[in-house]
Amino acid sequence: MTEEQRAQITKIEAATAPSWELDETIARAAGWKKHDEVWYMPGSYMLGQSGFAPKFTSSIDRAMLLVPEGWNIISMDQVLSDGFWGVDIASIEAKSAIYSQHKILPIAICIAALKARFV
Repeated sequence: MTEEQRAQITKIEAATAPSWELDETIARAAGWKKHDEVWYMPGSYMLGQSGFAPKFTSSIDRAMLLVPEGWNIISMDQVLSDGFWGVDIASIEAKSAIYSQHKILPIAICIAALKARFV
């Protein structure tokens, strides 16, 4: 993981609420491109509306789009003692597993997915 990628993860981990600015940071980190006010998923079709990146930080479904091919979410559990959500993802091919946590579940998914992309 590069220093820039570490800084992006640190910024996302520090988030206290979903935001469109953070959604754009995440989109760019995951390789999404913006062209003519429309966001394009890497190697796929367009996704997004009104010039805004998909709502990765506020939608579980959108956050799941970030999980790289070959990786699977193993668990999403809320740790009741501190209110954080823990997310485990793993790849048999990469022989790797990643854990992340955040108070907001979609953000926890984003963190794990980006860490997997940066491996």
